[in-house]
Amino acid sequence: MAKSIIKKQYLYEYLAVIAVSLLFLVLGLFLGGLSPIIVVLKEEGFHEIPPISDSIASWMMNALNIGVIPGALISSYGSDIFGRKYAMLSTIIPQLLSHILLYFATNIWMVYSSFFMRGIVLAMTFALVPSYISEVASAKIRGPCATFGPILLPIGGLFGGTLQAALSIPLATIIAGILGICCVPILCFIPESPYFYVAKQRNDEGKRILRKLRQTENVDKEFLEIQSALMEVQKQKNVSWSELFTNKFNLRILLICGGVQLVQQITGYLPLTGFSANIVTEAGLNLSLVVVTIIINVSNVGTTIVSIFFVDSLGRRLQFMVDCTMVILGLATLGAGYFFEHYYTSIAFGILKLVGILLFLNAYSFGFSFLPNLLSAELFPTDIKAKGVSLLMAVQAVEGFIVSMLYNKLFLIADYLPFWVFCIFTIIGLIFGYFFIPETKHKTLAEIQKEFNINP
Repeated sequence: MAKSIIKKQYLYEYLAVIAVSLLFLVLGLFLGGLSPIIVVLKEEGFHEIPPISDSIASWMMNALNIGVIPGALISSYGSDIFGRKYAMLSTIIPQLLSHILLYFATNIWMVYSSFFMRGIVLAMTFALVPSYISEVASAKIRGPCATFGPILLPIGGLFGGTLQAALSIPLATIIAGILGICCVPILCFIPESPYFYVAKQRNDEGKRILRKLRQTENVDKEFLEIQSALMEVQKQKNVSWSELFTNKFNLRILLICGGVQLVQQITGYLPLTGFSANIVTEAGLNLSLVVVTIIINVSNVGTTIVSIFFVDSLGRRLQFMVDCTMVILGLATLGAGYFFEHYYTSIAFGILKLVGILLFLNAYSFGFSFLPNLLSAELFPTDIKAKGVSLLMAVQAVEGFIVSMLYNKLFLIADYLPFWVFCIFTIIGLIFGYFFIPETKHKTLAEIQKEFNINP
C-alpha cells in the first residue's frame, strides 16, 4: 500500500495538497486559541471588558457559528467565479480582520465580531480545501491526501492553544496573524483545479494542468471523464440552487451528506470544543491552563497521525461508525464524571471528565470533523458541488446554534444531562451511518458520480 502511494508521479499533487492544507494549520491556530481565550475572559476579562459569564461565552461560540453562513456563500460564489485558488487566497482577509478586532477589543461586541470572522474562515477552509483536493488528487492517493488537513489542524491547534494559554491575548494574536500572512506566497504557486478550467470551457489550460499534476502526457482518458462529469456545465451557464432539490440525484446526496453532518453536530461538537479547557480546568485535577491545553492538543495530534494509516483501509462508512463509537464512549464517560460528583468526592471523577473529553475530541481528530466535507466533495457533481457544500455549511451553522442553546438549557437542569442526551443522539446517528453512507474509496470522482447516479 505504501509503495503504491509513494511514487514520483504523485510529487506535484502532494506539493499542491500540502500547500492548500496549510490553511488548516492556520485554522488550527484560530480554533486552538478559542478555549483558552474563553477561560481567560471568564477569569480575568480583557482590556475594558470585565470577566464574562457562561452565557456570554456561549454567545461567543455562536458568533463563530453564525459566521459560517456568509463564509459558506462566499466559498460557493468565489470558487465558481474566480476559481478554487483565488477563493482560498481570499481567506487571508477575514483572518486579518479577526486578529485586528480581537487585538483592539474594548467591548464584548468586538470580541463577538472577531469570533464571527473566525467562523467565515472556518467555513471557507472546510468548503474550499477538501473540494480542491478531491479535484486535483489521483484516485489512489485521494484518501491519504485528505488526511493532510486533519493532521495540520490539530498541530495548529496545539501551537495556537499553547500560545494563547502561555501568552497574553494581544501577543498571541500578533504571532498568529504573522503566520497566517506567511501562507499567502505559498498558495500563489499552487495550480488551479483542472475541473474549474473545464467548467469554464478552457480545455487547453485544463489539460495542461492535468498533465502537470499527473506528471504524464497520457491524460486523455481522465480528461474525457472530467468533461463527461461536467457535461451539464457545458450545456448551461448557470446552475440554479433549486437543482439541489429538484434533481433526485442531487437531493439524495444532499440528504446523505446532511445526515452525516447532523450527526456530527448533535454530538455537541461546538459547545464541547469551546468549553473543553474549561471542563478540565474545573475538574479538580489542579492542572494549569497551559498544561490542560497541551494535553488536549497533543492527544489530538497523536490520534490524527494514527488515523492516516486507516483512512483508506477503513473506508468512509466504517470510519464514521468508529468515530461515532468513540464519541458515544466519550459522552457517556463525561456524563458519568459529572453525575457521580453529586454523590461522592473523589479525584477519580475529575479523571473521568478528562478521559471523556479526550475520547470525544479524539473522535474528531480521527476524521469525524472532516468526514461530512469529504463526502460532499466526493459525491456532489462538480456543477453543483460548490452550492451543495455551501448550503450544508450554512445549515451546519443553524444546527450548531441550536445544539449550543440545547447544551446550555440541559446543563442548567443537570450538569450531566447534555452529555447523555447527546450520547443517545449519536447512537441513532450510528445506525443511520450503517444503512445510508456509501463507499467511495479508491474511486475517481467520475466513477463515484456515475455509480451513484445509476444506483439511486
